Amino acid sequence: MTTSRITAAEGYVKELLQKELGPEFAYHNWEHTQKVFELSEQLAKEAKLSEADMEILLLAALFHDSGFIYDYDQHEEQSKEIARKYLKLQGESDALIRSVCEVIEATKRDVKPVTPLQALLKDADVANLADADYPIWSERLRQELISIHDEKIKKKSWLKTNIDFFSRHEYYSPEGKKLLGKGKEQNLDYLLLKRQEQLLEQAKGLRPSSLITRSLAQNRPAQNQFKTALRNHVNLSSIADNKANHMLSVNALILSISLPFLGSILKNNRQLLIPTLMLIVVCVIAIIFATLATRPVKMSGLTAKDDIDENKSNLFFFGNFFKMSFDDYERGIKHVVAEDDRLDQSITRDLFYLGRALGQKYTYLRHCYNFFMYGIVITAFAFMVAFLVGSQTL
Repeated sequence: MTTSRITAAEGYVKELLQKELGPEFAYHNWEHTQKVFELSEQLAKEAKLSEADMEILLLAALFHDSGFIYDYDQHEEQSKEIARKYLKLQGESDALIRSVCEVIEATKRDVKPVTPLQALLKDADVANLADADYPIWSERLRQELISIHDEKIKKKSWLKTNIDFFSRHEYYSPEGKKLLGKGKEQNLDYLLLKRQEQLLEQAKGLRPSSLITRSLAQNRPAQNQFKTALRNHVNLSSIADNKANHMLSVNALILSISLPFLGSILKNNRQLLIPTLMLIVVCVIAIIFATLATRPVKMSGLTAKDDIDENKSNLFFFGNFFKMSFDDYERGIKHVVAEDDRLDQSITRDLFYLGRALGQKYTYLRHCYNFFMYGIVITAFAFMVAFLVGSQTL
């Protein structure tokens, strides 16, 4: 639904939040407000609200977090005040202003919605619980709380807090339960699985791996080692390509020069046929191995969402994403960089598969050089024998 009133309010709130909220607001920012606005509109259409009620709901969705620019913990009251002043300046009626503020009031954590509009906004405000990108939003909120309140929130305790919140939470509107209920259950299962993994590690007397070792973000020597290794791998790959190109040029040159010459004298020197065939075979096989060494690996250009969620793919390699849409790739990258452990795994995987590709490249290159070296020596002896046989015959 787009009206001049909604469009104007959307532009005002967007400019306000983007101007006043700093980077420490990783969760409660314009992006979150926009998602709540879109979910509110979707839920309103599902509920078949009247145009007037939908307008109230969407205005409340736009202003519901605007108070964060003044007060973090009591932002709802500030949000209502900002909405009240803005709507009054626009000449809106007192009844409309009261209705919008009444809906915003329901976004307080300890307030249960009473009206259908309150229930819809309350559900839209926490729709991220059912979002496929919930782990990303959860980590953003943790980082925001750390920045704002200047306190350490460990991932282990944060996981427990999330599970407790999921267990107590409920969607209030029938539309919210219908559209968001299943996704929320899936995310709760994901959290419980993570918690079970933690408990199993504790039962074995182990701490989670993220606590045993420092991540690359905190380990400067490891960063330098990875950079050096990656740089060496790239340099070695370039050297291998140059060597393969040299072998391609040499063998192509041998064939282009020798074949016309040998072809012209074969009629009168039949004993040279076998050495000539040997030369052709040696050069062709050397060319094949050199080509295999320089041939690009097969790339799908797509990475399944399940592979991203389970950290089974490296989105920093173009061959894994060049056919993906930007939205899918952006969501995947945000998932990878949301936690240091996932980023470490991605970097490690990049180095590992680059090394495997490099190993295969040098294997083909070694076969190429070996076959050319031994083959050209044997072929030279074959020509010598053929010439000796030819001279004796004469």
